[in-house]
Amino acid sequence: MTHRSIRGVLVVVHFGAAALAFCAFDTDAQVYKCARQGEVKYQQEPCDAASSQSQISAPDSSSGVRFGNTRPAATRALTQPDSRPSPATTGAVSNASSPQRPISADCTFPWRNLPSDATVFAATRSGGGGGLGFPIDESGGEANLQELVVNQPGRRIALLLSFTGPTIWHVKWTKGTEIVAVWASGHDRQAVAGLPRSVPILETSKNTPAPCGWFAFYVKNFPMANEYSQKAFNRPVAQTVMLGPDNLIGSNPLPGPLESSNDVTVRSLEHTAGWQFGSMALEKLEKDGYVRKALRKELWDWQDAWAAKRDIPPVDNPQRPGQPTDRIVVLVVQKPFAFPKNAHGTFLVPKGMSRPTGDAGIAGIIDWNTMTCCGGAYGCLEEAAKSCQSTR
Repeated sequence: MTHRSIRGVLVVVHFGAAALAFCAFDTDAQVYKCARQGEVKYQQEPCDAASSQSQISAPDSSSGVRFGNTRPAATRALTQPDSRPSPATTGAVSNASSPQRPISADCTFPWRNLPSDATVFAATRSGGGGGLGFPIDESGGEANLQELVVNQPGRRIALLLSFTGPTIWHVKWTKGTEIVAVWASGHDRQAVAGLPRSVPILETSKNTPAPCGWFAFYVKNFPMANEYSQKAFNRPVAQTVMLGPDNLIGSNPLPGPLESSNDVTVRSLEHTAGWQFGSMALEKLEKDGYVRKALRKELWDWQDAWAAKRDIPPVDNPQRPGQPTDRIVVLVVQKPFAFPKNAHGTFLVPKGMSRPTGDAGIAGIIDWNTMTCCGGAYGCLEEAAKSCQSTR
């Protein structure tokens, strides 16, 4: 086998029972949850074969209620993620259930005496969004910022806001527009900034069980939007909005300057415990000096040593001359630490350094001390010849 170069970058991203695969990063996100090297992305197309994939549809429930206040995300059980693939089903798509959880009889909505003339708008975004560099929940993903401008002068507005990945909705409005209630929900936490504390806000997510359930809008027909509006606000949705570049509910031109409140800021919604999970944990390990990104030569040197131990002949690879030193997304262990939870990273353990402690979970390991590689979700194949051969 030869090294593969994709878009000029060689990275190790996913261990299988019999192979260590190479691929490059995807960027966009939506219906499918694609995990690769600690990066979690959402997209409407299926993940590529080298990513672990789950479709955002498994039923569960969650809730967090606030009246314009911040509410820390509930502590998430430290278990293996339900997105972990099996060798036989990687890349498969399940359509078994809808992206929502029914509202139970115990649900109490935080708004009281909603004005009879209130109009409901349901909104989602098409994907992307700017990363904020910090977590707002324990999903392991970086929070994204979604700006929202509501231009409905002379009207009282209730909002259903939803996306799959962790998102902060930063709400602004035009003079004369009155926002009276917001329900933000998704697979991961959906938080709301920019509104006064007096505005009742309900935040729910799949990962934080609670009686009011959760829903995720990620296609243009907004499944369940009317049902949730009827139950929450006692009226149907007036319009569903797939937000465009202007992030607008309403029409242009805007009648004047936008209004917003500093009662709840974007930064105040950071969930500090979220740094222990997924890609956020890997980023913190690197920032604190526990790991560093590997050089391509370091991985190739290990592959050569692994092959020599097993009498596998060298491979003629035109990329090898010069032993490039560019960094790749394999993390070299620099000092002892415990494996983070739900992290899709690959760790290279140098000679004389001990492996990270605890449950590796879905992480991959390349170990100079034992000359073995382990496949994370599929367990360690300590001496199986094929377990590392495809890295060459």
